[in-house]
Amino acid sequence: YNNTKEFALVYHSQKTRKADIFPTIEYSIVDLNKEKIVYSDVVPGGRVKWIGDYDIEVKSLVGRPKDILNTKKMKPLYTLNVKTLVNTKPESN
Repeated sequence: YNNTKEFALVYHSQKTRKADIFPTIEYSIVDLNKEKIVYSDVVPGGRVKWIGDYDIEVKSLVGRPKDILNTKKMKPLYTLNVKTLVNTKPESN
């Protein structure tokens, strides 16, 4: 649940192959007041978490395994405001 208990983040991970060390996640955002799913996505090698009352951060380990294992931090794929459904991608360096 988010801090205000208005939305819930529901997710599960699944391995598409037995040897898959970074499972794919499927997640949905549920508006608890309306009792309906307002957003959903599938992210290979992903992680998702609340970073504010109405914002989630989605990260992905997409890339070559050699690069992934040498990376200390996953970079955000996007952030999503669950109230407005505005999806923001990080600026490229």
